[in-house]
Amino acid sequence: MKLLGFLFYAFLLPGGKKIPIKENYDYNNLKGNVKLVVTYNYQIFDSKKTLEQIDSSQYLSNGKISQEIFYNPEDKKSYKNMYAYDIQGNLILHLQFGIGESFPSFKTKYKYDSIGNNIERSESNRYDSVTYYVKNEFNGKQELIKETYYVKDSVTNITIYKYDNYGNKIFCHFNDKRLICSEFYSYNFGSKVVKSHAYDTCGALITTAKTEYDKNGNLIKEQRISLYSISKYRHSYDKRGNKINESGFSSLIDKPNQTSKINRVFRYHDFDKKGNWHICKLYERWKLKSIKQREIAYY
Repeated sequence: MKLLGFLFYAFLLPGGKKIPIKENYDYNNLKGNVKLVVTYNYQIFDSKKTLEQIDSSQYLSNGKISQEIFYNPEDKKSYKNMYAYDIQGNLILHLQFGIGESFPSFKTKYKYDSIGNNIERSESNRYDSVTYYVKNEFNGKQELIKETYYVKDSVTNITIYKYDNYGNKIFCHFNDKRLICSEFYSYNFGSKVVKSHAYDTCGALITTAKTEYDKNGNLIKEQRISLYSISKYRHSYDKRGNKINESGFSSLIDKPNQTSKINRVFRYHDFDKKGNWHICKLYERWKLKSIKQREIAYY
């Protein structure tokens, strides 16, 4: 198998400490004790299939991702991400390596309080110069209520959140000095978002979104309308709850009640016995445009 042609090394914490193992997990929509995923991305043009990129992800036995590699077979170059965790399983370090680099271009570090809330995130470049950092504030219910972004000790963005009595996020206010907007969310009895509305600083409606779910909580319809575009999608599932089809369209809005450049899409998924898709086909305007094939190894 092609899968065996890839070798990976997990990025572990010094001292060899182990993270508690879970029986099952669902990380990035993966089910079962996944060890390695290799995705082959093909583009279809004039009925010709061309391999454009190979994406590889390795996971620790507790379901945490440890490494990602993105490889271009044409120029034979790749870039990668590596991740490290503390003994509680919290992400504490993310390293980003550019094409052909042996030292990381960027480092993102995470800090937590005694409860496990992520209270700070900072990014530095290869020269250990901090490019930005974020401070998070939580309320007594451990809900994130404020994010403050800094660049060179100057505040560049503040985001504020509010919640209902059930812990659902019902309000978000974003301010980065260039764009100020507020977004409101409504939920069903299953704590699923069914409506959201975004407004600019003058109170004008920017975006509205609606979603519907089946009796099992699976998303079956979604609609999003903004000042410049509209999109509608439907989703269908098999008996195990795996999403097998996605269809819909997106279009630009030229004038009120007039749309143009409609792009109709259809995605088809085929699943393995664990419930993870291993084939995804994308159709645009009824023509096959791309194919993703995944090979998955389990612990």
